[in-house]
Amino acid sequence: TQGESSDRRLTPRQSEVLLLLERGEHIPDVADILSIEILTVRSHLRDIHRRLNVSKWPDAVRKARRLNLLPPSHETRNAPHRRRRTNT
Repeated sequence: TQGESSDRRLTPRQSEVLLLLERGEHIPDVADILSIEILTVRSHLRDIHRRLNVSKWPDAVRKARRLNLLPPSHETRNAPHRRRRTNT
C-alpha cells in the first residue's frame, strides 16, 4: 500500500550513509565524510534497519536497491569522497 512504501523511503542522509558503506567506506570514515558523529551514523543505520526490516547494512543496501530507494550504482561510482585525515 502507499503507506507502506512511504514508510520505507529513506531520507537523503540515510541514502548517503548507505551509499558510502556500499562504496567500501567504514563507519568512522562515513562520519568524517559527512561531518557527523559516529553515533549519528549508527543511529541512521538503526533507523534504516527498522524501516527496511533488515538487521545488517549489506541487506539494507540490497533491499534499498531492489525497492529503487537508491540511485543506480553508476551514478555514485565516481562521486568524490574524502578520506579521514591522519595525524602525522
